[in-house]
Amino acid sequence: MIVQGQPVLELLGPFALESGGDATLRLGMRLDGVRRAERRTLGRLAVSLSTVLVLMLVTLGFVALRRQYGELSVRHAAAEQALRRRDRLTAMGELASTVAHEVRTRSMRSP
Repeated sequence: MIVQGQPVLELLGPFALESGGDATLRLGMRLDGVRRAERRTLGRLAVSLSTVLVLMLVTLGFVALRRQYGELSVRHAAAEQALRRRDRLTAMGELASTVAHEVRTRSMRSP
């Protein structure tokens, strides 16, 4: 119902009078306060949903970073192992070269 250009919630119902007669009770309530409360609730809901969305994005980013960190850790460990193996092989090659040099040098000196 519209009263003075404003929406009004109207409730109608039977009402018993003390004198034994029946009457109709008619109550009207302006909806301005209800509309304001509805807008406030929708605003709070929008803020809450936005916050949840941001937290979900941050969580997904964190999960992706953890996965990448795990993959990089595995690659780093493999690279370190390959580096240690290369260093050992280099040291063994230098040792073999030194021993071969010494063997050649001594075999040239002895008659």
